[in-house]
Amino acid sequence: MSHKSLLAFAIALILTTSGCLGFGDEELDQQENNEEEQETVEPVSTDNATNQPPLVTAGIWLDDDDFISSDVVDIYIKYVYVSWSAVDTDGDITSAGFDMDLDMEIDQSVDSDSGTILDSTLDSDHFPGALSMSLNEGWDFERQHLTSAEENDDRCYLVMHRTFAFIAEDDDGASSAQLIHLVADYYRWSANDMDNETIAILGISSDDVDWVTGVNSDCPEPEDDGYTGGGVGQACTTDSDCPPGTLCMGGICVENTNICVDGESMQDGGIIRTCTNGQWEQTGTVPDGTACDDGNPDTVSDAYVNGECIGTPINHPPVINSLFFVPEIVTNETTTVCLEIDVYDEDDDEITIEVTWIINSEHVITQPADQCFSPSDHQLEFEVGGELEVEAAAHDGTHLVFEMYAVVIEEPSEE
Repeated sequence: MSHKSLLAFAIALILTTSGCLGFGDEELDQQENNEEEQETVEPVSTDNATNQPPLVTAGIWLDDDDFISSDVVDIYIKYVYVSWSAVDTDGDITSAGFDMDLDMEIDQSVDSDSGTILDSTLDSDHFPGALSMSLNEGWDFERQHLTSAEENDDRCYLVMHRTFAFIAEDDDGASSAQLIHLVADYYRWSANDMDNETIAILGISSDDVDWVTGVNSDCPEPEDDGYTGGGVGQACTTDSDCPPGTLCMGGICVENTNICVDGESMQDGGIIRTCTNGQWEQTGTVPDGTACDDGNPDTVSDAYVNGECIGTPINHPPVINSLFFVPEIVTNETTTVCLEIDVYDEDDDEITIEVTWIINSEHVITQPADQCFSPSDHQLEFEVGGELEVEAAAHDGTHLVFEMYAVVIEEPSEE
């Protein structure tokens, strides 16, 4: 091979191994741009680092069938104690809380990055620090048909459950969520529970009611146990208001799942329960007059009467809202002065109002507030520079309140 041929072969070999063979300038530029785009990562934060979303976890750490209350007819609130934690590895958590309807908006905020007790005064008289949710909405029902040929058992249930979320957002705007699913044995509804009140309170669909009661399914129809009232979840006052196998707890019927030792006794509010055959049964009430707290700030001397906590309503004192003379300006030519007085009593008690008229610190007369005052009736005159004063006393039968009002006697206006 000649030297020229060898040189040409070497050049061709170099071009081939360098990746340039067969590419024009435009192809080379495009290839370089593509490589740069693949290697470039757009920063999110100001220090050219990609922001990491918060790490979150949450769950339920305490749930109980008794965690239910009802302050309004047909409105029942379920409570659970929840735990949560949120960590931002490259910043700070700016907001966090629980989303109850899964719209990715916080409905119940928390004041710390982690904790077990909500910093909330809502419903604090019932279960302080617990998360509240209505039993009337937000729940799903799943059908469960249990059969056992050996035990001749055939039962249908609607399992009540719901999902909510814990959400945390960091100072760069990134957020994370943790789903929480709540379901318990208490939320298994059978055909015998399908009274109109329970259906209305829980918002159970007609299709689900028909299924569990055997209208459009193979489920057995409700059994006749001799009980004509409602089922689990209905309002109650005593255990006799509830069906067999349930207790009246917190104003509603709940399944009697308590396990106890025969002979043990306990106090449930004003009710005394004794363990019989492994179940708590009402056996009496606490002695009348036993101190308690009815939760009403407007009552005092709360005490149990027939097992019910009853307080004595507080009598509020009357309030004198305003007090002035008619005419407002009193001169030495004024012959009669009347009193305009406005008194309010929160308890609507009958109010007695008397006023004492005073001239230059000397007591003249005490009379009902609706009677006007004439100095001539007492051989007196209004003198310029003197002081006319009145002391009003309002009495509601329990409380006596006073209010003073005074003016300086003036000369008549020249107008």
